[in-house]
Amino acid sequence: MPPSLIKMIIMKSWHKQDIERYLEVQETIRTQYPGLHLTEEYGLVRIRGFLSVKIPDINREMDHFMIDILFPPDYPKHIPIVRETEGKIPKTADRHFNANGTACLFFRDARHVYFPFDATFSHFMEKIVVSFFVWQIDYEVHAGNPIMKGMAHNTAGILEYYFRFIGTDNVSVVRRFLEYLCAKKIRQTWKCYCDSGKKLRECHYCFIKDLQTKIVSRRDIRTSRAAVLQLSRNMQH
Repeated sequence: MPPSLIKMIIMKSWHKQDIERYLEVQETIRTQYPGLHLTEEYGLVRIRGFLSVKIPDINREMDHFMIDILFPPDYPKHIPIVRETEGKIPKTADRHFNANGTACLFFRDARHVYFPFDATFSHFMEKIVVSFFVWQIDYEVHAGNPIMKGMAHNTAGILEYYFRFIGTDNVSVVRRFLEYLCAKKIRQTWKCYCDSGKKLRECHYCFIKDLQTKIVSRRDIRTSRAAVLQLSRNMQH
């Protein structure tokens, strides 16, 4: 890597700017995950080693996995990239891995639910990373039919999430909701997305405005909107 690029990464990397957050990461690894080791490589923070997944309350290991966690320079705006490096898990969509072999930890639009900006790294490890590997164990134990059902993929997964999130089973409602969520300026006089017949200001205006402040990537929302819009068009033909 060119020295100039390394210098730029170091200057911009989160752990040089947010010492308190970095110390929390160090303390979490030191006290809770002795099989993992934190390093800095080319100005980036990385965690490698084995993750022991234990049965709650009795502290008995169910399994362990070799993993690699790479922090982006702008963490926590973007979440760490997690890989299983031993090859114990097939890197397929059914096992919730992306095409590049990285773990698909949760639905991208739901970042504000799973890992809000003020969440700790301890939360990330316990509620997201460990839970991901607990699900992998469940998948193996139950021969591909885990008790803890994961979300579907692609457009089906988008609808599954938003049906539950906004309490509907109407594709058109989800489409309008995503259109409003993507809007640069929401007009209170618009008809509410929920099909109540009321104007937005009399119904879900505050909800959707508050949600806009929690969105990390509008691009992700726009991608979901495009998928749902295409589905709506297909349903009309």
